[in-house]
Amino acid sequence: MKKTRNILVSLLACLFVILAVPTAVSAAARAPQCPKKQTLEFYCAYINGNEQPTEGDGYIYIKNLSRSAVITNVKSSNKYYTASKAAGLNAVFVQTKMTPGSMHFVKDGEKTKLSFTVKQNGKSYNLSCNVTFRKHSQVFTSVKIGSKDYAALAKGHWMVMDKGTAPKSKVKITAKTVTKEYLAVTAQMPDEKQGHLEDYLKKDNRTNSSSVVASKTPGAKKAVLDYWVQEEIKDEQIETGKRILVKIALDTGRHHQIRVQMAHKGMPLLGDRKYNAKDISGLPLGLCSCHLAFRHPVTGKKMEFKAAPKGEVFTGFQTL
Repeated sequence: MKKTRNILVSLLACLFVILAVPTAVSAAARAPQCPKKQTLEFYCAYINGNEQPTEGDGYIYIKNLSRSAVITNVKSSNKYYTASKAAGLNAVFVQTKMTPGSMHFVKDGEKTKLSFTVKQNGKSYNLSCNVTFRKHSQVFTSVKIGSKDYAALAKGHWMVMDKGTAPKSKVKITAKTVTKEYLAVTAQMPDEKQGHLEDYLKKDNRTNSSSVVASKTPGAKKAVLDYWVQEEIKDEQIETGKRILVKIALDTGRHHQIRVQMAHKGMPLLGDRKYNAKDISGLPLGLCSCHLAFRHPVTGKKMEFKAAPKGEVFTGFQTL
């Protein structure tokens, strides 16, 4: 009897140790973490042969940042920049400090070290990040008008404008005449690797959000998209241990349509704090508009734009 009791005590002791380990790991995982260094890319406009200056801004994504967290004691080694908590995102927003009577334009290679305190769960965490601003080398991978590719002219610029004005057109470009394709990243593999989603969405202007509702709900609009799973890769930093790349084609254009429908289907996007409240990955929103095509309303030529997604959330996928 005594021997049996000793065995039971030993088994209980082992059980307590096993249960205690995940708890300790989980508690440690809740501490906010930010990258030691990060590059923020900026884009310029090119108008009438001149490159237009711009301000520097961007996001530093923080892992395990709670919705109730408070960012305080922000300090910048570069007097022209400051930072604050980004609304609705697990990130800190870095931006040019607004000074009355003067404006600072970002320079390629400009640096600043940001330090700040995160207060959450009754604790304070001192974090810092070395930020470098870099001019984006290539916005579009392809800019086709007819059969000619003008991507080289748009290199490093988000807008290229030349002298002269185009004639006015009464031709209306609608969703039915436009090809709109996106790449999205989720941590949940759908039941079907290819699917067609039809829902009715209603926008709430007070919260700037949309939700799936019954078809007869006042103000509801039909939302339609198709998706194809492209690739799955392992990622131990994600709770499910994986990231899944999904290609999406929109048939309609509703407010937050992809984010809402994907979340409703059970595969919310990584980095989406609005429709995936449990996400603590610290990743930017896993969504990129990668292909846009339509007919020019005046010339009738096919215009096509392609862009390759960048950023940590898209890193590692071989099909990109």
